[in-house]
Amino acid sequence: MFDVNWGRHWNCGGYENAELMKLEFDRITGEPKAPDAEADFIVNGPWRLTRTLRFLNYAFLVPPGEYALSGVSIKVARSISDVGYLNAKRADLIKDGNPEGGSFTVAAGEIVFIGNFFLLRIAY
Repeated sequence: MFDVNWGRHWNCGGYENAELMKLEFDRITGEPKAPDAEADFIVNGPWRLTRTLRFLNYAFLVPPGEYALSGVSIKVARSISDVGYLNAKRADLIKDGNPEGGSFTVAAGEIVFIGNFFLLRIAY
């Protein structure tokens, strides 16, 4: 279980605005994934026009094991016509089998709350 705030943040990190778009997680118990393999579970944000600055709750049923954050996508805009994406992929977040983006373990029959995901507004 976790919460995500998909809302747009203004004056964030030197950009006019930024918003979290997607989170990806891999089960890292067992054989490593190929660099281009799809994540074990992907959470896309809601339709852009319905996004608000509030947390949405998510719950997934997953097999027991250790999981790691393996992908993040953030939309960033310098202006209405200068929009791009910052993407962290598996190779950025899991290096030599070490989950640098964070990990959690789930045992059989266990419920785990892994936290809140959101962009922290940093103004420059």
